[in-house]
Amino acid sequence: MKLRSHVIVLVLLTMLPMLALTTGLIYWNARIQRQSVERGMQQTVAAMAYALDEELQVTIAALQALTVDAEETGLTAQALQARVEAVCSRHPGWASVVLAKDDGRTVIPLSRSSGPAIADDAWRSAAHALGGGRPAVSEPYASKLPGTDATAIHVPVGARHPGASLAAVIPGAHWVRFLQERLVPAGWVAGIIDGEGIVIARSRAAERYVGKPAPAWVRDGARTADFGQLAGPSFEGQPLSLVFHRSAVSGWTVAFAAPTEVFEQPLRQSLRLTLLCGLGFVTVAGVLALLYARRIVRPITELMRSSSALGRFERLPALPDTAVQEINHLYRTLAQASEAMAAAAVARSRAQEGERHARELAQAAARQHRLELHAQQSEHASTRKSQFLATMSHEMRTPLHAILGTAQILERTVQDGSQLQLVGSLRVAGQSLLAQINDVLDLARIESGKVELELGSFLLSKVLGDAVDALMPTAQEKGLRLTLEPLPAGLLRPLRGDARRLRQVIYNLVGNALKFTDQGQVCLGVQSLRENERRVELRLWVRDTGIGIAADETDRIFDAFEQADGAADRRHGGTGLGLAISRQIVLLMGGEIGVHSRLGEGSEFWLHLPFEISAEASPATAATTPKGARLAGLRVLLVDDMQANLDIARHLLAFEGASCATASHGQEALQRLSAAPAAFDVVLMDVQMPGLDGIEATRRLRAEPLAIDVPVIALTADALPPQRERALQAGMNDFLAKPLELEDLVACILRCTAQLPRPKLEVAPTVASESGDFPVITGIDRAQAQGRFMGDRRLFLRMLCTLRDEYADAPRQWRADIQQGDFEAAAGRVHRLVGLAGNLSAARVVHQAKRLELALREHRVGSLVELLDNLEQALGEVLAAMPTDSEDDAPASGARGDQADQADQVGSLPIERILALLDALQSNDMAALELFNGLRAQLQDRHGRDKVGLLAQALDALRFTTASALLLDWYPDARRPS
Repeated sequence: MKLRSHVIVLVLLTMLPMLALTTGLIYWNARIQRQSVERGMQQTVAAMAYALDEELQVTIAALQALTVDAEETGLTAQALQARVEAVCSRHPGWASVVLAKDDGRTVIPLSRSSGPAIADDAWRSAAHALGGGRPAVSEPYASKLPGTDATAIHVPVGARHPGASLAAVIPGAHWVRFLQERLVPAGWVAGIIDGEGIVIARSRAAERYVGKPAPAWVRDGARTADFGQLAGPSFEGQPLSLVFHRSAVSGWTVAFAAPTEVFEQPLRQSLRLTLLCGLGFVTVAGVLALLYARRIVRPITELMRSSSALGRFERLPALPDTAVQEINHLYRTLAQASEAMAAAAVARSRAQEGERHARELAQAAARQHRLELHAQQSEHASTRKSQFLATMSHEMRTPLHAILGTAQILERTVQDGSQLQLVGSLRVAGQSLLAQINDVLDLARIESGKVELELGSFLLSKVLGDAVDALMPTAQEKGLRLTLEPLPAGLLRPLRGDARRLRQVIYNLVGNALKFTDQGQVCLGVQSLRENERRVELRLWVRDTGIGIAADETDRIFDAFEQADGAADRRHGGTGLGLAISRQIVLLMGGEIGVHSRLGEGSEFWLHLPFEISAEASPATAATTPKGARLAGLRVLLVDDMQANLDIARHLLAFEGASCATASHGQEALQRLSAAPAAFDVVLMDVQMPGLDGIEATRRLRAEPLAIDVPVIALTADALPPQRERALQAGMNDFLAKPLELEDLVACILRCTAQLPRPKLEVAPTVASESGDFPVITGIDRAQAQGRFMGDRRLFLRMLCTLRDEYADAPRQWRADIQQGDFEAAAGRVHRLVGLAGNLSAARVVHQAKRLELALREHRVGSLVELLDNLEQALGEVLAAMPTDSEDDAPASGARGDQADQADQVGSLPIERILALLDALQSNDMAALELFNGLRAQLQDRHGRDKVGLLAQALDALRFTTASALLLDWYPDARRPS
C-alpha cells in the first residue's frame, strides 16, 4: 500500500467507533419500533375481541328481553311473532329467530323470513348446553334459512318451557362484515376461529378458507393461551406472524395474521438508513483524508523519486527543504549513504564475480553428486526388487509345498476312484496356483529378458484338459458352462515344446474369460493350420459370452496392468498381468496372440503357435504312477524349520523306501553330522531357516575342521537365480524348488547319490491298509480318520488309547476346576481335547469341547453344567465304542516299526543311537518315534518289558520330556553337558 492509502485508512479507523455507535442506536430504535408495532397489534386484536363480545351480548340481551316478555305477559304465538319481527328490524345481522323445543330437534320459525329448518349436531349441542340455564353460542353449521353457513345464539325461554330456547340465526356473512367494518392495519388479515379451530369468517374474501380447519400450529397456539403472538411456517412463499385474543362470551378467537416482513420492515428501514449514514461518513472521511494526505505524501514522493539514484549507486540530486523536518533529515542521511555506496560498488562487483565462479563450481559438484546418488538409488531399488521377489516366492511357495506334497501322498494311499479324482483335481489346482505365482516372477524375468523355454514332450490334450479341470469349479460356482471341444485326430500325438508355459497361457486366457463372463459359456478349442511330418502350426481359441471389449480398448488390452474394466469401481479384480505375460510368452514361443470382441456380446482370444512333432513318448502319466522303492537303502537327513514340511517330505521319502531323520534348524543338523559323518547318504537342507540358515550351515559343513563331503540338496521356495547361485557357491550339490514334486525329488537324490554303493533290496511300495481293517467307532468319521491316518490302524488305535488315558477322568477334573473358580485351567484342558479329538475326526466331541471352552473363557457360569454334560456324553460315546484289543494293536511304532524291530533284535545296543533318540526327544522331534521303534527290542532285553512299556506310553502320549527323563535315568552318562 502507498503512503496515501495508509493515511486514508488511519482516518477511517478513527471514524469506525462513531459509525459503530450510530449503527447500534439505529438498530436499537428499530427494535423498539417493532415492539411498539407488536403491542399495537395486541391492542387492536383485543379491541376487536371486545367488540365481538359486545355484539354477542347485545344479541343475548335482545333474546332475553323477548323471553321475559313471553313469560310475563303470556304472549300468544302471533303476538310473539310480531314482537320478534319488531326486534329483527333493529338487528339487521339476524337472519331469523326460531324457537327450539325440548331436545333441540324441533325448530319453530318465529320471523316471516324464516322457513322450515333442520338443526344439525352443532345446533343441538348448543341447545343441550342450556341445561345450566345460561345462554350459549353454537358452532358454525350449514343453515337452510339464510342458505349459507351460520351460527345460532341460544337463550333459555323460561320455567314454563324447560329445555326450550329462543335462538337468533346469524349468517357467516354478518361476521365477515363485522371484521371488514373494523379497522384492520394494512397488510394484515383478520379472522374469527371457533373453539374447534374452524375458520368462521375472514376479512379478505377467500371462501376456500371459511368453514375449514385453521392450520395446526394456529389451533395448538390458540388452545394454550387466551391471547398472544405466534410465528408460523411459510405460507405462499412467506413466513407468517399471528396475533390472537379469545372472546370471553363465545370462546371464539379473533386473530390477525400477516407476513413476518411487516414486523421486520422498521428494522430494514433502519438498516438501510445505517448503510446510507455509513457510506456518508466514509465518503466525508475519505475526502478529508485525501486533502490532508497531500501535504504529507507529496514531499515523501519527491524523496522517493530522488532516492532511486541509490539503486544505481549515483549521487542524489538536490532536493529543496520541505515543510516536514523529518524528511529533510532523512534526505541528508541518504546523501551521505550514497557516497559510501558508490565507493563500495567496485569492491562488491569484484566479490560477486568471485562468488559466481564459486557457485558454478558448487552447482557442478552438486549435479555430479545427484547423478551418483541416482545411480546408487537405482541399483538399490533393483536389489530391493530382487529381495522382494525372493521373499515373496519363499512365503508363497512354502505353503504350496505342503499342499502339493499332501496331494502326492494321497494319490498313493487313496483307493477309492472318486476320491482319487478329487485328489487329482487338488493337485492340478495347486500346480495351477503355483503357475500363477510364477507369473509374478515371470514379469521380472520378462522385463530383464531372462525368460527361457523348457522344451520337452507333452500331450496337448492333457495340457488343455488340466486347465479346464482346474478352472471347472470356478465355472460351476458362477453357473457357467466350460467346455473343451474335441481335438482333431492329428493332434493326439505328442508335441515338443514348453508345456508349462503353454498351460500358463491357456490358464490365463480361460481364467480371464470366466472372470468377465456372468452368464452363458466359455469354450476352449484348437485346430491345425499347417502340418507336416516334423512341425505343426496350431490355432487355439477361447470364446466367451461375457461383457466384451470396446474397440478402442483392444489395442492396449495386452499391456501390463491394463484391463478392459479399468475403472476405479470395477466389479472384476485382477492385476492385469495375465494377458501381458501371455503375449510375451507367445512371442517367445514364436507365435501370435490377438482378440476379436464386441462390447456386450463376448470375446474370442486366439493364438497361433508352432510346435515340433515329438518322437518321444509323452510323460503325461509319469507323475501319477507309483514307482516303488527307488530310494531303498538310502539314509536321508531332512532339515527344515516347519513341521509340516518335515512330515510331508518324510512321507514322500518313506514311500520310496528311504530312511529319514529330521532336524529343525541348521545347528542341529551340524551336530548330527559332526557326531556321525557317515550316518547319512544325502542331506535335504532348507535354505531359509531362523538362526543358522541352510547356506551358512552348508558353508560350515564344507569348511575345516569338519570338511564333510556328504551331498547337500538345497530346498527353498525362492526359485530365483540369485538364490540358486548362493546355494551352489556355499557348497550345495543341487537345488530343488518348493513345493516338492516327488519325481523331481527322486531324480535329484539319485543324481547326487549315483556314485554310492547301494544294496539291491526288493521292497514293496507302501500302500494303505484295506478299509475293512480300519475300526468303526461311534462318534468318529471313519472315512475321514482313515484318510487322515493314511490307513495306519495301529497309529489310529494308539491315538485312541491316548484319548482314553488322558480324558476318561477329565469331566471330574473340569468340574473340580469350575467349583474352585479356576476357569482358565479348565479351558486349557478342554482346548487340548479339541486338538486330539480333531485328529481322530470325532466331530461331535470337537463341537461340544469348543462350546465349553468358549463358555469357560467368557465365564458364562449358567450354561457350564449343560455344556459339560453334553461334552461328557459325546466323549463317553467314543470311549465306550473303543475296541477291546486296542492296546494290543497299538504299539508305539511308525509305518515300518515291525521291520525296524526285526532288523535290531540282535547285536549290542549302540550308544550313538541312544544319543540320537535322546537328541530327538529333547528337540521335540517326531523322529523320536521311529528311533524308539528301532531300539525297542534291545531296550526290552536290557531293561525289561515293564520299564520300556512306561517309555512307550510316554511316547504314545507325545510327552517327550517325561520320556527323556526316563531315558536319562537308564543312561546318566548320555546327559548333555551344561
